[in-house]
Amino acid sequence: MTTSKSFRPARRLATLGLALGVGAVVATVTTRARAEVSFALAWRKDARAPACVDEATLREAVERRLDRRPFVDPARADIVIEVEESAVSRDTFRARVTERDRHGVLRGERLLEAQSCPSLRRAATLIVSLIIEPHLQGERAEEVTTEPPPEPHAASEPAPPPEPHAASESAPPPSPTPRPRGAESAPAPRRDRESPPGLPPFYLSIGLGVGTTVGVLPSASATAFAVARLASPSSRWSLDWWGGYSLPQRLRRDGAVTGDFSAVEQRIRVCLGVARWSSHQLDTCAGVVGGAIVPSSSGIGQGKDRLRPLIGPTAALAFEKRAGPIAGRIELGAVYTLRQYDFSYLNQASERTRFYSTNTLLFFIALSGVGRISESPVGD
Repeated sequence: MTTSKSFRPARRLATLGLALGVGAVVATVTTRARAEVSFALAWRKDARAPACVDEATLREAVERRLDRRPFVDPARADIVIEVEESAVSRDTFRARVTERDRHGVLRGERLLEAQSCPSLRRAATLIVSLIIEPHLQGERAEEVTTEPPPEPHAASEPAPPPEPHAASESAPPPSPTPRPRGAESAPAPRRDRESPPGLPPFYLSIGLGVGTTVGVLPSASATAFAVARLASPSSRWSLDWWGGYSLPQRLRRDGAVTGDFSAVEQRIRVCLGVARWSSHQLDTCAGVVGGAIVPSSSGIGQGKDRLRPLIGPTAALAFEKRAGPIAGRIELGAVYTLRQYDFSYLNQASERTRFYSTNTLLFFIALSGVGRISESPVGD
């Protein structure tokens, strides 16, 4: 019995050393994993107005708020945070914060608007910090949980009674290993990486446009349309809808015979951003077109002025330029109609006279402008 008691302090020290060793290994591995997520900060301003906030000031403010230096060179960064300041008016200051990965893929964006430069600086500091902070929460939790338990003094204390001492031998010191693993696998930080705090999952833009289509009316059409677009700042996919009207075109035959032809249409399409930059992007779009040609004739005894439906698939290539919540877009595309029409009539000599025929393959070009209506600016 005396020999067994003499080895108990040594056994406790061995158990404590093992726990500390495991905790140190976990801390080292976790810290290296956390260090893999690095950030870079870039601030740009509109050349037409003096800068309200500079990059160095914003960088220092974020570092003070986070109590660390999270930024590295853009070439080595996993996530690049870009802040673009634009001129609005003498008493309104605006900036757009975008988050991109190392491949240039947009992860999120946020519009900031304030009444003063200090307010804009505080808003930008808050948003940039909220983007970075979720990646640091697990690291901070680990620094607390991997501290060794306060047991080194147990070796110098007198031996307790046999019963409590036996219980302490059967219960090993708490290991800090499970807690860092739990911190890494917590779902909240992963959700923050996928969608930065404060960013809406989707935004809606509406606007107007004009365009022309060749092959549906006697000559190139003059079309006005409304457009609505649903998109997400963290996705390359978007959905848009068009509703358009082509102005009437008149044809005259045999002196007193006239035919007026107009068209209505709507399009539903899905677009994919094949290339994106800070303020512009290139999209490919595909969808379906549904519409009709509206004929109206005069001077014909038995006219057939009924609607001629137009249905078919469509595809287009679009280039978009953004300036804050406003975007301009130019598109080139084609529509394949499932049916071709031949508009004609019988003249007084009972001979078939043709007005015009539609084409199966239609080509169009369109210009449009949209503005976001579902995004709320952040500011004081």
